[in-house]
Amino acid sequence: MRAPEWRSGLRHKRYLSVRGVTTDPGSIPGCIPTGRNRESHWSSIAWVCHAELHLATCFQPVNGRIQLQVLAAQNLPAPLSQAFFVKILMQLQGTVVMKKKTHTLKSSGGQLTWTESFYFPFALDQGFLLSVKLYSRSSVRRKHYLGQVHLGFDSPTQEAAEQWRDSISHPETMVAVWHRLDGF
Repeated sequence: MRAPEWRSGLRHKRYLSVRGVTTDPGSIPGCIPTGRNRESHWSSIAWVCHAELHLATCFQPVNGRIQLQVLAAQNLPAPLSQAFFVKILMQLQGTVVMKKKTHTLKSSGGQLTWTESFYFPFALDQGFLLSVKLYSRSSVRRKHYLGQVHLGFDSPTQEAAEQWRDSISHPETMVAVWHRLDGF
């Protein structure tokens, strides 16, 4: 087994090589840079993968909570890491008040299925937002952020905002939608 070595190709760019595998996110197929500033450090570049998450929401007014099911993922990047997990952050008025996480699973052909349910206390009058973040895990790098989906009335994407409105207007009904990940 070769010992890890640091190689510097450019002034601010560093790669860790182990058996020819690099941790540069741009080397992961399906991931593209969203912007590059020559003066900035390479780790500050936002990398976006074309992965999608299948999420279901259900508003339960009697219990005063919202149920989020993480159902599946598809179009996952393959070679560098094949183990994935989802982290969910519940935010009220911009402050993170609760965190939950799925089990780490290995993908098969760029897809995997979780079917895990999470429950969050919910009141309609609060500035409520769920940030659902997808990460990959490998032996080279502990975790790698792939993208996220924001669920709430103030969701930046039309699909997420529409799913949220449908969940609130149709209580006790599961609303499932595929979401493409945002890089921010």
